[in-house]
Amino acid sequence: MKKVLLIFLAVLSMNAFGQIQTIGVQGGLSLANIISPDIYKYHNGNKVDSRVGFSGGLDYEFHFSKRYFVGLDIHYDQFGNKEPWFPIDVDGKPVSGEHWLRSNYDYLSLPVKIGYTKGEKLKGFAMFGVCPSFLLHTQIIVPQYDNDDNFLGDKEFPALDNTQRFDFRGLIEAGIGYSMFDRIDLFTAIKYRHSLIQIKYNKNLENSSTIQHSGFSFSLGIKYSLKTN
Repeated sequence: MKKVLLIFLAVLSMNAFGQIQTIGVQGGLSLANIISPDIYKYHNGNKVDSRVGFSGGLDYEFHFSKRYFVGLDIHYDQFGNKEPWFPIDVDGKPVSGEHWLRSNYDYLSLPVKIGYTKGEKLKGFAMFGVCPSFLLHTQIIVPQYDNDDNFLGDKEFPALDNTQRFDFRGLIEAGIGYSMFDRIDLFTAIKYRHSLIQIKYNKNLENSSTIQHSGFSFSLGIKYSLKTN
């Protein structure tokens, strides 16, 4: 009951200020990795090399005061990793070029954030929140070789049926915006996300190894002010 009352009072307080609502779109580069003490226990930091991917989508913000706001986004996020997967000679050099075992996880993410902003024409902002995410697609890409270590190409193995489909991440975000016109802002942001739960690598196994996603993203975006009271 106490939590309900606090939410009710917070909603009432929103109506006491001039309100601004914005919608926007952003997109950019993500550098993601997978952390697992089970799978990568012999690697530094229990992880291998990062996957370079895409992160972006639609944004919504409700400014309930001059400085503070809440946000709700709908984003497409690419997570995963890669690790060397090729034969080497006695000198440690690749026999037929460098190739990579890649684990790709693509999510629909719904970040919920609270933020602080300062500035008029040139604005700085910072946010933190949580990010429930739903797995859309996953695959493992494995390099193939013949008996003489000649590279034959990559083979894709779909893994969606075996993978836990929900992730819940914490996030922090910061950036700079610039008011181009009365209602239009351009902005750039950097974001860090990390799983708050352990994800089963194979949900069909009772004692499956677990993983956690983490990663940075760097984005550019534009947002439009819908209403000012």
